[in-house]
Amino acid sequence: MATAYEKAKAKAASLSQTASDKANAIGGKMKEMTVGNSTYDDDTPEGKEQQSYMTQTIEKIMMEMTKMKGIINECGYKIGGMNVTLGLPPAVSMIVKKEGSTYLSADDLDGIIERERETLSSTQTAVIKSFKMAGKMESTIRKTGMELAGISATVTIPPTITLQLQPLLA
Repeated sequence: MATAYEKAKAKAASLSQTASDKANAIGGKMKEMTVGNSTYDDDTPEGKEQQSYMTQTIEKIMMEMTKMKGIINECGYKIGGMNVTLGLPPAVSMIVKKEGSTYLSADDLDGIIERERETLSSTQTAVIKSFKMAGKMESTIRKTGMELAGISATVTIPPTITLQLQPLLA
């Protein structure tokens, strides 16, 4: 009988392989779309395919992120804008700004994730978890004379979270 550790290890290995397979498939698709096509030209079949891929991907990501507006507000942030990077792979960054001077506790954020687990995508869950991480880092950030001004969550390969800092206001 497998121990809990062995089960967790096997699950982690399986998830890692699934993520690796997906990344390789996307990488293969991008390579297929760009080989011999070093300049973007929407008059060619390859260029039209690239444009269609970028447009569909960006639309999907933006829709997923904007659906989070209510939850983002509940977490103590507001959407400050979005950046769209055209390329292969395309990327969308959602910039959220802190509302007020307090954060929801880690337990409160976990409660939101649990309450919404049926409807949140993995990307949306990662954004909420980034709020949790930012709240935990606030005291460390303040020791440097800075404070958290916002968070930029970028959906691309690989996804990234960027903390935006500003000098402490006197």
